[in-house]
Amino acid sequence: MNAGSVYQALGNRDKALEYYRGAVTADPANPLYRYQLGLFYARSGRYADAAGQFEKAVSLFPEYEDALLELAVLRERDDRLGEAIRLVTMRRKPLRITVEVMEWEEGRD
Repeated sequence: MNAGSVYQALGNRDKALEYYRGAVTADPANPLYRYQLGLFYARSGRYADAAGQFEKAVSLFPEYEDALLELAVLRERDDRLGEAIRLVTMRRKPLRITVEVMEWEEGRD
């Protein structure tokens, strides 16, 4: 669990947002940070902002299945079913995000 999740669980949404934004600012090319900020935005009802972060995460790491699925959910929510289906079918195979991000991180070195 990261600090943003802890702040969020404690009900301190402002500090959580500050943490998530700070992480993205510190490493804007990290898809995990983009994904986490996107989740925060989605849970806050800021769906356009969430979609932007999920899109960026996928552009940085196209196999990021959790980001693809979250983006698909938002597209379905906006009645963009064709795009939602396309995003879901882009998935390679069921993988855990922790494995995917670890592989992505290893490739950055």
